[in-house]
Amino acid sequence: PLPSLSSEVAVSDHCVPAPLLLGLLDEPEDQRQSVAHYVPARDGHLLLTGDQGSGRSRTLSLLADQALITKPLGAHDAEGAWDALTTVIPDGTLVLIDDIEALLATFTLEHRDAFVEALMALLRTGPSRGIYLVIASHGGALYATAWMALMKSTLTLGPAAGRATWQNHAVQLALGERPPQGALASASVSKVLWHPGQPFVVVSPRPRLRLAELSAAATAAVHFTDVGRLESQPLQITSEDSAQVFIGDVEDWQSQYSLLAKLRPHATFIFDDCSPAEVRAVRRSRDVLPHTQRGLAVSVTPEGAMSRVRLT
Repeated sequence: PLPSLSSEVAVSDHCVPAPLLLGLLDEPEDQRQSVAHYVPARDGHLLLTGDQGSGRSRTLSLLADQALITKPLGAHDAEGAWDALTTVIPDGTLVLIDDIEALLATFTLEHRDAFVEALMALLRTGPSRGIYLVIASHGGALYATAWMALMKSTLTLGPAAGRATWQNHAVQLALGERPPQGALASASVSKVLWHPGQPFVVVSPRPRLRLAELSAAATAAVHFTDVGRLESQPLQITSEDSAQVFIGDVEDWQSQYSLLAKLRPHATFIFDDCSPAEVRAVRRSRDVLPHTQRGLAVSVTPEGAMSRVRLT
């Protein structure tokens, strides 16, 4: 007789990527050819290695075409890759990272270290939730760290089109049909809203230029203050009728430390094209802000919520 049904069923026990077709496997020792599959639950995380033009992206496409839930990541959208690994990924997801060396090269040193740390954490804990990673790499040692030791299986792509080595056997890979790319994270970034009654601290390496741009585009409900040209501290840092925006570079803010201390508990901080070192100098915190492409800024609310914003 069948056992009685459990009163609790964990989603992670059943959201496991199904076997994924790789291609036709040559088994000369048995005088036969068979179908080769990548089975995430059996084979673990998969490392794709091969030189430029060997078909790594095409192989990722092959796997993406078959998996039920996928998360494609790569240097084409470094912000999306950062967000994916620093937030919660759904159970049962097959995470596909194309050209990890190119992706890591887009980050600053601080962002790179934080990304690799998050990557290793996902490699360790992901399988318990049915999450497996397929990472395409040059196979070089430029950014090779301990994460490579957590890749259980390797598919080595050869110079001939579609040829590879899988579990010590030659395999002719099947063809993928679509590139595994998701929507750009930057596509949904909204323009900053200057809320009346709210103070804002804007840190920019070009404060005079930014001040001119923002003043030209702002409404009457926004009051801008050039911190670098303050002769004395303003008597009022908040106003019910308008947003109070204080703008300066790192040196400006360091020279106005008492003003910064007064604003810190209440203001939304906006970091415009700032390095991690510049952010630390103003925030007095070692937290790494989200990776952000040039032209975008990062907003940090008094409660600590972070988001990308457009200033203009």
